[in-house]
Amino acid sequence: MKRNQKNRKEMIIQAAIGTFSTKGFNASTISDIAKKVGIAESTIYEYFRGKEDILFSIPEDGMKKHLASLDRHLGGVKGADNKLRKIVWHLFDFYHNNKDYMYIMLRELRANPRFYKSNAYKLMKKYSQVISDIIEEGKEEGVFDKNIDTKVLRAMITGGIDHLTLPLLMLNRPYKMMAKTEAFFDILINALTIKNGLNS
Repeated sequence: MKRNQKNRKEMIIQAAIGTFSTKGFNASTISDIAKKVGIAESTIYEYFRGKEDILFSIPEDGMKKHLASLDRHLGGVKGADNKLRKIVWHLFDFYHNNKDYMYIMLRELRANPRFYKSNAYKLMKKYSQVISDIIEEGKEEGVFDKNIDTKVLRAMITGGIDHLTLPLLMLNRPYKMMAKTEAFFDILINALTIKNGLNS
């Protein structure tokens, strides 16, 4: 894709994020998005098949950037416990700085059965695998309890962060989300290491 075409597609996605997060997916129209970008409605169809195609492109674009950012943040970090701390911080930071994007993820996408067959969902599974790999690395290093169920713990991490961000994303009220990071991580580390007595 040529540079100007790529930029146009990115502009459409960003306009859709603002539109969907403000009006909701069902109430939004292709015309709304086109007006926000300042292009003809027909131009949208040069890049997307329709409104749902745009919706699914939002997390796909976002997860590509998120994974690239995570890779940079984890570069040079040694030790599974330090890597897990970084990934928890990274998730909180991403949610905090991308409220409209996360609003769409939690409200519009997760209730859509077709989302789970999309390329965006495949990228989300790739992110989840990074968390699983770090947990397994910690088990091999002997810093995490080997009896911990990796899939359950991964779900607790992602689900816990989702829940803690709900007041910020859904209720639109002041909320010091980043202040929760350390408390969340401390509880997580205690759960991972308590059987080995490493938290005493």
